[in-house]
Amino acid sequence: MRDLSAEAIGPYSGWAITTVGSERDYRHFLPRILELAACDGTWLGAEPAVIASKLKMGRWEEWDTDQHSAVPAVFEAGFCASLDMLPGYGYTADSWLCGLAALDRPIEPWLTLWEGSTSLNAALQLSSFIRTEEWPLDSATAVSGGFWEEVSPALRRQIACWLMDAPLR
Repeated sequence: MRDLSAEAIGPYSGWAITTVGSERDYRHFLPRILELAACDGTWLGAEPAVIASKLKMGRWEEWDTDQHSAVPAVFEAGFCASLDMLPGYGYTADSWLCGLAALDRPIEPWLTLWEGSTSLNAALQLSSFIRTEEWPLDSATAVSGGFWEEVSPALRRQIACWLMDAPLR
């Protein structure tokens, strides 16, 4: 599977389950798709929120414990790694956060980590997220656009409140 090029698996990952292949096929190729998400931010199907959507379609919650726990671990590692990356290289911190939220994972630890980071790139990642968000935001609205529509309204509002919180500003 490691020999599958990004050009071969990237397009598949965008069409998987909905148009091409089954949940079982997607599960088979998931390690390579996750590797693409971590290393090559050019394929739509490797976008963290798209992977999360496909995982939900594939009923990943029913997988055995080892496989089930590995999935959020990859998303969490992707988020942490992205905080130290300059925006524009790979998937952004907000992309990984969106993926975690789309998997209905708790996001508070990741918001706290982001807010407490002293990394200049983490600040640039946050600035990039704020610039791309639909404004004006207030405590009654939610982050939106792009893949955020895959996330529950409650989590989207929570993130909007976090962005508007005085300490973060």
